[in-house]
Formats: sequence, structure tokens, C-alpha cells
Amino acid sequence: YASRGLGDVYKRQLKDFRTKSQMIFQDPASCLNPRRRILDILMEPYAIHRLYTKEERRKKAMELCDRVGLSRAYLTRYPHEMSGGQKQRVAIAGVLAMQPRCVVLDEPTAMLDPVGRREVVSTVTRLCREKGMTVMLITHHMNECIGADRLIVMSEGRIVADGTPREVFSQVELLRSEGLAVPATTQLIYELR
Repeated sequence: YASRGLGDVYKRQLKDFRTKSQMIFQDPASCLNPRRRILDILMEPYAIHRLYTKEERRKKAMELCDRVGLSRAYLTRYPHEMSGGQKQRVAIAGVLAMQPRCVVLDEPTAMLDPVGRREVVSTVTRLCREKGMTVMLITHHMNECIGADRLIVMSEGRIVADGTPREVFSQVELLRSEGLAVPATTQLIYELR
């Protein structure tokens, strides 16, 4: 593309896409520098894009902590001093710095205990509702999908169910055949019938 003069156009489009869409993976430690304090990690996106003064970046980092429900006391800590759920919220805060329209979370709770799972799902749900951003949550834990607007079940690259959680969870046998468990309340109602 560079020979046709399109290289700069694609670079701008890619940069624009990266700021509008962000991704968070299941292991938050992979995106957190273990030798940097949380404050420095949260200020980094602003520094990379040359936004704000150092003091303004510090203030923005504090605001990000507030948005994800993380105490500002954690700003002086290092990633290894935090729980998995806390690290995942730092990762979420880091991507929110660029104010994306869409956040893709690839099994963000896979390595967390039940408390950490609830913290992360609650944080993501709240941000989705408050900020109006699109959140795509990739998960095998169906309880995490109860509050979703839309639920898509995929198997081997194809869609096998699509609809509201109520519509999809009513297909208990289909979900079981795909190796997924329905939420406990749905399972109880299914068994009672």
C-alpha cells in the first residue's frame, strides 16, 4: 500500500480504530508492567498520546480508579501486591483512558475466584450502562451473562443461539449439547418442569 500512497491512510485508520476499540484479556498481569506502580500504569496511555500535563495525568488516573471502583490507595502499589480482581479492574481502567466506544473482554474472569468475578462483571456492567459503550464479554460462565442485552452462543465459529438471555437460556438442551451450563435458577425451573 505504501507504493500507492495509502500507507498513511491505513495508519490513521488503525490508530483511530485502536482508540475507539480496546481489548482486555483473561490474564491482567500480561498488560501490567510489574516494575511500575499502578499510578504510572494508568498515566501511560495519556503519556503515549501526549495528552495533558503530568499533574493532569495524575488526576485522570485517580478518576479512572474511581470509575472502576478501585481505592486510590492502590495507586502507590505494584501489580504483584493486588488480587486478580483488582488487577483486572486496573486493566479495565487502563483501556478506559482512551474513552473507547467498544471494549472486548476475552474471558476476563477465567482466573478469578467468585468474589473477583462478581467485582469485574459488576464493574463492566456499570460502565456499560453509565457510559453507553458497547461491551463484548467472551465467557464460558453463563451466570456472567444474565444482565446482558444480547447473548450469542458460538460453537466452532458458527452461531448456534442468539437472543436475549431469557430466550437463549430457555434452550437448556442446546446449551448442554454445547458444553455450557445454564444459570442455577434456569436449571431449577427446567428440572421442575
